[in-house]
Amino acid sequence: MNIKHFLESLVNTITMHRLTMYGLIGIATIALILSAAGQLGLPFMGLLASLTTLVTLSYGFSRLFAWTFSTTHNRESWVITALILFLIVPPITSAFELATTSLLAFIAVASKYVFVYQGKHLFNPAAIAVVVTAAFGLLYAIWWVATPLLLPVVFVVGLLI
Repeated sequence: MNIKHFLESLVNTITMHRLTMYGLIGIATIALILSAAGQLGLPFMGLLASLTTLVTLSYGFSRLFAWTFSTTHNRESWVITALILFLIVPPITSAFELATTSLLAFIAVASKYVFVYQGKHLFNPAAIAVVVTAAFGLLYAIWWVATPLLLPVVFVVGLLI
C-alpha cells in the first residue's frame, strides 16, 4: 500500500471535526514546544495562559449555552474554536488581555448558539469573535501561527484535512 492510500484510509476512519481538532492540537503543541525552547519569539507563559483561558472558558460557555438552548453539546466544536482563537490572537501578558481573551471566548461560543440556521453556523465563530472585539478596539488577530517554523506542521495538517 502506498503512502497516499495509507493516509486516505487513516483519515477516512475519523470524522472531519475530530481530524480538525487533532490537527489543531498538534499545531498548538508544537507551538508551545517551540516557544518553550525560545524559538517562536512569543512568551511561553503568555501562550500557555491564552490556551488555558480559551480552552477552559470555551468548554464552560459551551456547556452553559447547550444547557440554556436545550441542545447537544458538541465535544469537538468548542475545542476547534478555542484552538483557532489560540492560534490567531496575541498571547496573554496582562490582566486586560486576560479579560479581553475571556470575552473573546464568550462571543465565539455564544455565536455558535445564536447565529445558527437549521443547525448550522451562519458565520465562523472564531471570526465573529475577533471582528466584534476588534471593532471595539479590544483585541485583534495577529495570526502568529503563520511562522516559517510552524509552516511544515500547518502544511501537513492542512493536507490531511
